[in-house]
Amino acid sequence: MAEEIATAEAAMKVTVVVDNLSPEGLYAEHGLSFLIETDYGSILFDTGQGDKWIQNLRVLGKDPSALTAIALSHGHYDHTGGVPFASEWIDSMKCYAHPDAFRPKYVADSERMRFIGMPDDSLAYQSRFTLNASPLEVMPGVIVSGYVPIRDKSAITVHDRFFLDDQRQEPDTFRDEQCLVLRDSGSVGVLLGCSHRGVQNNILAAMDVAQTDHLEWVAGGMHLASATTEQLEDLCSFLADRDIGRIICCHCTGDAAFAYLREHLGDKVVQGHVGMEWSLPESNA
Repeated sequence: MAEEIATAEAAMKVTVVVDNLSPEGLYAEHGLSFLIETDYGSILFDTGQGDKWIQNLRVLGKDPSALTAIALSHGHYDHTGGVPFASEWIDSMKCYAHPDAFRPKYVADSERMRFIGMPDDSLAYQSRFTLNASPLEVMPGVIVSGYVPIRDKSAITVHDRFFLDDQRQEPDTFRDEQCLVLRDSGSVGVLLGCSHRGVQNNILAAMDVAQTDHLEWVAGGMHLASATTEQLEDLCSFLADRDIGRIICCHCTGDAAFAYLREHLGDKVVQGHVGMEWSLPESNA
């Protein structure tokens, strides 16, 4: 698939617009959204739960109506709930998601099942989305990865809790999960949604799409709050063995996991937050 992707590239800047953490003056929520600005347009990768992405863009001096695309990492409410707040402009934007992102999704919490899928207000815009299961370049240098193969099952930190029905009959294997691969001037960065299919598996999929062994940075949710010590050790070994310049932990990574990664990998591991900005390549930041 990767060989079919165009080679044109654009100057890029990435801004965290929704995250669990934010400095004073910006809004935090349990969710994730990145703004990627390029010479060819701007794209929102995930939208958080609601309208916080719009509020934070305006505080940061950015115009929400300048968006030209939205891409979704997977179909959970904390990544897709903000879609309706783009309704004023969504007819003129390009929107992308995996087909399974629109399926109902549940999590088993103690004795009850809780719906965590895309809210009805967001589902109303399903017809506006281009559905992709394989790598797709949505604008020059910006690629949604498509399906993330599971090469290392031990990298998955949450088992037996997620379902596609409220009767626990169909486990959710997160086939809809995809990451966003950015390329500029020979440099590559990767944005993660939640890494439900494992951080390692997402990174390997992104490297395949970009046809590279070097990443300037990896940023996003890593879903490590319930990771075992052995899983964290394996992840640290994986990251240490790869040529990755910076690791930016956001959203669902977890405080303890962030501290562990920082302790074992040093200051290349940083905590993400709303308002944090960087560019590609990193030397331009």
